[in-house]
Amino acid sequence: TLVSDFKNDVKLWDDRNYVAKGVEGASLCEGGLYLKPSRVKTIAQNTEISLEALSVDGGDVVVCAFVFDDWKDGKWDETLPSDGFAVSDNKLQFIDPATAAGGNMFNFCKTFS
Repeated sequence: TLVSDFKNDVKLWDDRNYVAKGVEGASLCEGGLYLKPSRVKTIAQNTEISLEALSVDGGDVVVCAFVFDDWKDGKWDETLPSDGFAVSDNKLQFIDPATAAGGNMFNFCKTFS
């Protein structure tokens, strides 16, 4: 699901109630387009993910990926940097408003010209 104007309180997954917190500035994609996954945990191991993006104004396209800061990271914390993605100094928080349960995610971004 495409979500425009990414910001605090955007629901992060269709199958969970977690919302984004701590979304401030370009390093955490504030105001960007968010491609909301339909599910968070029930993705088969070794699933390949691809993305195609075109600039609407002919400029650069920045692609970012939020990655859990625990063992559920799919090793993206190792793979993305080797593909030229840089990790942000800030982490995104995900919080369930009903229970206050949640955690943190790293943000990895790469600019394509």
